[in-house]
Amino acid sequence: PTVTASYIWIANSSEGTVSKINTRTLEELGRYKTRPDGQGRPSRTSVAQDGDVAVANRDGGVTKIYASLEKCKDKNGNGKIDTSTGKADVKAWGEDECVAWHTPIAYYSNRPMAWAPPSAPDAPATLWTSAANTCSASACSVDVMRLNGETGVIEDTITVGGLNGVDFISASSFGGAGGGLLGSFLSAAGFAGTGVANYGAYGGASDARGNLWLFIANTTQLVRIDAASLQFRVWSVPMGNGYGITVDHVGRVFICGALGVSRFDPATELWENNFGAVTLGFNGCMTDGAKMLWVGGGADMGTSGLHAYDVDTLQLIKSYAVGDVKGVSVDIDGKIWGVGGGGSKAGQPCSAWRLDPVSGDIQSYNGLVGAYSYSDMTGFGLKTAGYTEPKPPS
Repeated sequence: PTVTASYIWIANSSEGTVSKINTRTLEELGRYKTRPDGQGRPSRTSVAQDGDVAVANRDGGVTKIYASLEKCKDKNGNGKIDTSTGKADVKAWGEDECVAWHTPIAYYSNRPMAWAPPSAPDAPATLWTSAANTCSASACSVDVMRLNGETGVIEDTITVGGLNGVDFISASSFGGAGGGLLGSFLSAAGFAGTGVANYGAYGGASDARGNLWLFIANTTQLVRIDAASLQFRVWSVPMGNGYGITVDHVGRVFICGALGVSRFDPATELWENNFGAVTLGFNGCMTDGAKMLWVGGGADMGTSGLHAYDVDTLQLIKSYAVGDVKGVSVDIDGKIWGVGGGGSKAGQPCSAWRLDPVSGDIQSYNGLVGAYSYSDMTGFGLKTAGYTEPKPPS
């Protein structure tokens, strides 16, 4: 089955919940805890082809929530489905019957979250996540886990070792030792000395054949996990520090970040970028499935808003002035969504904006709490992702 309703799932990170929002009516239909203790700082949300969502808690743990009442289970046998009906109705852990399962992930950092398409019509979809304990300025190793989408059981674990040992605070590409621009920003924001170097894999996306692409934040490397062989390959990212990652309709990988946009072609192993053509800023990004790459900006620095780039030329086509945007997604109707940074800058609203790229109309939903989502929040990225056969290893 494929997605027929249009929901966007946005993590309320500071509240330990995720919101289910109807993208057509801008109504919040449900809010759910994402970990037994109500903590965990959820961030990445990924929507499967059947519409169900999985949420990664940055402090560990993955939770799946059913999108439709028909799938939810009457666990207490009272003849009805007990589930959240909106923002003010958050059930205690174990009481919401649309929460399918929770899998603990006992790592310091558990960030990427990406559904893969089922390998066959009667096979369960699988779900990728990655976590790290050991990334530092001297060495980095991350674990990639593939979960059964029906049960949440971790079926495969792949250790990606031998990664660069680069602390993106103290030795970033923005100025070498001392961190330059990014290091200065993070130090000023209070991150220096907090173990931020242990982030490891920061974002992930599946291509059309279920292979996982990961961006490793503090090593500035791109990793591909083959869905069939579970072998990994690693490439250096010329842009240095990045943030968002997405796969376009022909299988090219885009990394969007502080220096601009970089595009990787697996067939040639060549990168193209637009460094210097954009204002600095951390950005989530998503293609429209065709010609445009939509990038958010301003949540940490740079130009606020939603910015449209040509996927082939990487030239800026148009910018739209919404608020500061962390994450970007596209809904079933082709509307572009930007999720605010949850108050990253003082005085900024905790909002999500919906842009109609045809009319330019902008509307917003303002009922979020500490929102932080940059990922495939609607399932559109998975639906439109393509595939390119990688160049054989040399």
